[in-house]
Parts: sequence; C-alpha cells; structure tokens
Amino acid sequence: MRFGVRRITSAFLWGAFLVSGAQSHAGDLSAACELTFARIGQKYSQLHNAERAVSPLLEEIRDHFKSRGASITLSSRYKRIDSITEKIVRRENAGRPLDIDQMDDILGYRFVVGDPDEVRFVAASVQNALGKGGRIQNASNLRGYEALHVNGALRDGSRFEVQIMTRRMERWSSWDHDRVYKPVIESDEYRARLREYSKAVSDYLRALDHGGTPPSRPYWESFGLSHDDAFPSEFMK
Repeated sequence: MRFGVRRITSAFLWGAFLVSGAQSHAGDLSAACELTFARIGQKYSQLHNAERAVSPLLEEIRDHFKSRGASITLSSRYKRIDSITEKIVRRENAGRPLDIDQMDDILGYRFVVGDPDEVRFVAASVQNALGKGGRIQNASNLRGYEALHVNGALRDGSRFEVQIMTRRMERWSSWDHDRVYKPVIESDEYRARLREYSKAVSDYLRALDHGGTPPSRPYWESFGLSHDDAFPSEFMK
C-alpha cells in the first residue's frame, strides 16, 4: 500500500478498474468477488465525494501542527483495484467473506510525524475532528508495524482510514511492503530469514523512536540476504 499526494477523479478510477480488473483478475473476480463494474464504480464515486469533505479537515490539522513547529506531512491514496480484489479473494478463501462496503481502507490518508508523542496528539485531533464518526485503533502488530489508525465514517456510509506514524516507521513500512509483504518468494527458508531481518530492523527503529537503547543494529549480511533486500542504511538513524 503506497501513499502519494494526488487527487484522483472518479473517471480516472473507473478507467483504472477496467484496465487492472479485466486484465489482472478476470478469473478471480467472477468466482470469488461477485462485484459488478457498476458497483465498484459507485463505491469510488461515493469515496470521491467523501474525500472532498474529509481532506479539508485533515489539512487543517496538518497546518495546525505545522504552525507549532511540528514536522508533519499528510498524503492520501485510493486502494488499487488489484489490491481490493486480492483482499476479497483472500478473505473468501479463508472462509471469512468480506463485502466491499466493509472495507475501511479503500480511501486512505497518512500523517507522518516526528515521534510517538506526536502520533498520539495527531490521532486525538483527528478523532475529535470526526466526532462520533472517528475511532482510534492501535494497529501495531507482531511483524513490527507500529501506528495508530483512525477509522472514519460519514453519514452516507462512506468509510476511510487515517494512519498516523513516525517517519522511521513510515520508511520501514514502505520498504517492508515492497520487499517482504507483497513479493512472492519461492524459498520458504529465504522468506523466513527476510521476515526475521525485517522485524529486527523494525525493533531497532522503534527503539530509536521511543528514546530507548536500541538492540544491536541488524545487517542484511548476517541474515544471509541479497543486498537488493537490504533496508537503506541512511534510514537506520
């Protein structure tokens, strides 16, 4: 899941669906998802309207913290069609069907801040701005991810997700997504070593975030990995 600052129109999203949905997931769509082109198009149109309501609120929060000297950025993205269908198929295969209306993260925002205290302050501000439509969730997991998410909902049923994390965690999350979580790795042994290395990197960065004494710095060579899979050394500080 990659974030970038860009506005996406409903027409653009509809075109993206026709391309990626038809070319990449023709088989999966018909068997497991049972989603029509019209229904997904309507969902994106609904979220496009939600974006116009939510973005100004979040931009105001960003500007408020910036005016007080915080290092803070805000970005947004729409979940790609292939990611949506993969998630629905995965849940279907696991016996836990997921309807598109239950997905919180098709429209997603991300705040990146300097330290864990700012993560908590920004999350509270987002929840306050959304009122009853906002719910803070601790999204930390055993793989090493650490962040607070605010799951938002509008009166029309539109759902969206706001992630708040530190700069170090954002760098690790993006790297882990591209190098560990998403790729298909044929060797189970190599995959296990890569996941162990990723967790060690996260532990090291989170210790720096929280001001504690970090564990020994993890090096990709020690885990028997390819240099291509190394976490960028310039971010290990």
